[in-house]
Amino acid sequence: MSTFRNLTAAALTAASLGMMPITGSAATLTGFSDFYVFGDSYSDPGNLFATFISPFVPAPPPGFDRNGQVSDGDTWASQLGADINSGTNFAFASARAVTTGSLNFDLGIATVPIDVSDLPQQIAAFQAQLAGGLTLGSNPLAAVFMGGNDVGDSGSAADPVARLAAAVGEVVSSVGTLLSEGIPNVVVMGAPDVGLLPGVQQGGIGAITEATLASAAYNGALQAALAAFDPAQVQFFDTAGLLQEIAGDLSGFGFNQPLAAQCLAALGVSAANCDGFLFFDDLHPTEAGHTIIAERFAEQVSIAPIPLPASSVLLLAGLGGLLMLRRRACA
Repeated sequence: MSTFRNLTAAALTAASLGMMPITGSAATLTGFSDFYVFGDSYSDPGNLFATFISPFVPAPPPGFDRNGQVSDGDTWASQLGADINSGTNFAFASARAVTTGSLNFDLGIATVPIDVSDLPQQIAAFQAQLAGGLTLGSNPLAAVFMGGNDVGDSGSAADPVARLAAAVGEVVSSVGTLLSEGIPNVVVMGAPDVGLLPGVQQGGIGAITEATLASAAYNGALQAALAAFDPAQVQFFDTAGLLQEIAGDLSGFGFNQPLAAQCLAALGVSAANCDGFLFFDDLHPTEAGHTIIAERFAEQVSIAPIPLPASSVLLLAGLGGLLMLRRRACA
């Protein structure tokens, strides 16, 4: 992610999941006819690998599970049914909310430029499926999980305030599009607290503080902007708060390794057994970490929507963080 390194793109054909519970290994989504996901590596069910990498290598390289996911197993979205076979998950590893262009990927045998689908392209791919005859079910649900890479990019941006504001604007625009296209239930997942990720933890207190501040600024401004929507249709999922909760009680969540521990680094190429680790590598959760996200997500959407806090309060909080970032950038 630039200063913090990167978290973590042709989308798959979207198809209806039918009127049935959407199940996975961690939790169950009930009452929804379809589940569509837009995001980055935290949600990618294997799209990046299947689209850009598998034609060049016979098997997923280190850092990808057997299905091409950036973990030791299924992401939260795959666990809830939006897996590589569902056709409803448009997420790509390394995607941004803001259109970015080609990024260089090390495939082991060569480094190649890959232009993944960022959020605007993912939404456009979904719209193309609708234009092609896709029919939504009676009660579809969408999740938009973007921002981690944009937060990381802000660390080296000439104007970090503008960079984060642009990301917020793209997410809000995508929510409006999804609502207008007939999806009445949208959950916007905030960026994780990037300062808690192992790759940032190793950078010391300065990197941790900057990353946490940027995450909080992005999430605060995003919540403020989302308050303009009907809370019965648009919910915010506090990813950063959940990660902070887990970090504060690792053993209580079933982890026995330190916060900054990385399964891939500890166990080598195979990383066959990540028991006890919250993080698979320097940026991405293990399958067990994703399970917690899936369970919380399913729990939140199964209860009555909770109105977003007053936009004026969140706007002040978000802008306060953004202004602090501006001062740091000019120091």
